[in-house]
Amino acid sequence: MNGAPADAQQLATEMFELIDRIADYRSSHEGKPPKTLRQLGVDSLTPNTIRRLAIQGRTFTVTVLYRRRESRTVQSCSAGEDALEQAALNEGRFAVSCDTPSGPQGFEVVR
Repeated sequence: MNGAPADAQQLATEMFELIDRIADYRSSHEGKPPKTLRQLGVDSLTPNTIRRLAIQGRTFTVTVLYRRRESRTVQSCSAGEDALEQAALNEGRFAVSCDTPSGPQGFEVVR
């Protein structure tokens, strides 16, 4: 994993907040994550990003994409709920998987 570019760090910050909110939701809803971001009370579109939630059983993955990707070094990043544990154990650092113009790449980002 490489040091994260600023674009990846920005997406990761937004993504981590969503992952944390989803985990909170799940803990108060019998272990079930929300089916949609709307159910969580979060918009899937912001002025700069698109947010996606993928559910598989009781686990989930959050992806955040830039709406305007032309000049970005990173176009989107994804992480699952394990980002919370990684951040707690590694001084706020966690792994994300990102799409870059040159292909998929992993980065370590800071919460």
